[in-house]
Amino acid sequence: MKSKLNMIAILALALVAGGAVMASDGLAGWWLLGETSGISAADSSSGGNNGYLVGSANFVTDPQMGGAVEFFGPSGGVVVPFSPAFTPARGTVTMWVNAARIHEADLVTMRTDRLVRRDANSLNYAYTLRIQKHGAVEAIIGNDDPNAEFPITVLHGAGGLIKTNKWQHVAMRWDGSVLAVFVDGKLVGAVPYNEVPDERRHSGVPGPAG
Repeated sequence: MKSKLNMIAILALALVAGGAVMASDGLAGWWLLGETSGISAADSSSGGNNGYLVGSANFVTDPQMGGAVEFFGPSGGVVVPFSPAFTPARGTVTMWVNAARIHEADLVTMRTDRLVRRDANSLNYAYTLRIQKHGAVEAIIGNDDPNAEFPITVLHGAGGLIKTNKWQHVAMRWDGSVLAVFVDGKLVGAVPYNEVPDERRHSGVPGPAG
């Protein structure tokens, strides 16, 4: 991405461990992204996992939603240092997104360097939520089944779901058997997957990137 036309703005990223219903004891991270200066992104959950802006990312004030972060290029993102709380066997990631132009962009990415049952030590996706250039929402979850062809399960959503210059609520949920994606509160796709066991080890960090 080279210009503001490619900008994606993100507001209020949350990671909920253990299910789709947000509870005080299940909130692993909650970044409101309402800062007005600097690069620190405070975690409003009890975890205290503060992040920071990198690359082409800036705090802005949106007339409709208030504070947000703009991403102008592939280097832009919010990096959050690793915490075991970010690798729940079952969880939900939610956020508000406003794209000035529809293009391929990762919103949240967590990687793992260990898939136990596959005996795989290379870097793979633990989970990822992204927008595709045709306006689809794509979700990826790690697949630790040693009999599976690939170490990930991918959910390709229908095109045209993400609109330009419009705030939309996007979420992915993995519940131990089904990977699901929601846009504006509606289920737009679901696919079965094989759960990665809790003993996995991760070296990646979550962070939306435009």
